[in-house]
Parts: sequence; C-alpha cells; structure tokens
Amino acid sequence: MIGYDRLQEDYDRSSRGTVDYRGWLIRLVCWDGILPADVLAAPQVALSLGADRSTTEFLAIAMPLLAFFIRIPMGFRHIATNHCGPILSCCQFVVFFLSAIYLVCIDALMLFSMEMNNGRLWANQGDLVALIILLSIYFLAMLFALGPGRSPAIDPAVPGTETGRPTFIDR
Repeated sequence: MIGYDRLQEDYDRSSRGTVDYRGWLIRLVCWDGILPADVLAAPQVALSLGADRSTTEFLAIAMPLLAFFIRIPMGFRHIATNHCGPILSCCQFVVFFLSAIYLVCIDALMLFSMEMNNGRLWANQGDLVALIILLSIYFLAMLFALGPGRSPAIDPAVPGTETGRPTFIDR
C-alpha cells in the first residue's frame, strides 16, 4: 500500500530530532494572542480618541478581515518551513485556514458584542463561558496547525542534512 508506506516514512522522519517548543509557543502567543487583542482594541481606541459610532462600526468589520489577510500568508509561511512530512503539512494548511476563518467569526462576534453591550465584552456570565469555549476550540486547532515538527538531526557524514528538508511547496 503506497499510502501506508508514505505515512510510515513521514512518521519515521518526524520521530527523529527535537521540537522547538519555545519558538512554537512564541509564535502562538504573538499570532493568536497579540494580533486578536489589537483587533479587539482598535474600535475602543478609536472611540476613546473621539471617533464617531460609524467609524468604530467600520473598524469592527474591517479589523478582523485585515487580520485574516495578514495571518494567512504568515501562517502558510510558518507551516511551509516546519519539519513535518508532506501529508501532515497538508493537514496543517487545511486546519490553519479553517481556524483563521473561525477566528474572523469570533473576532466579529466579540466586536459586535461590545457594540451591542455599550462597550462591555459580555453581558452576563453565560457570554463569558461561551467565549472561553469558542477560543479554546480555536487555540487547540492552532496548536496542531502551527506545530513545528521535529528538527532533523544534522549529520555531517550525510550530505544535505545541514539544510533540513524541502518545504511542502517544493515537493
């Protein structure tokens, strides 16, 4: 079975080397913590600077979309340079793209919630629980999608191991 052989080869490749957990977590915090916080803060900052309601509503619509179009190429670049096999990288691309669309929906929901609740993010405790559940689903998906894989072991005796593997796009 060709499919099984390919999966076994990917598994064997991924079981060697080390995982850069620090870089993985920094990437996750920056792209999935700081960027959404900026998206959420933009309408509030505009409002505090004296912007009218139509401007804040425009920002509530435009900022999640802008963040989406910033996040997609950067995420694809991160996934393309990770150390996973081609099948896993393909799955990561799909999960990443669907998760980015999901985050746009969450961002929009949070921003509209702030508009509807006069600047408060949630109206009651149930809204907070729903938000935590939605964000937990997103973060779990992104943990998988941005997983770096194991760095290949560098063996000076084997030519080509100092450069790593070709990216998903090169295959």
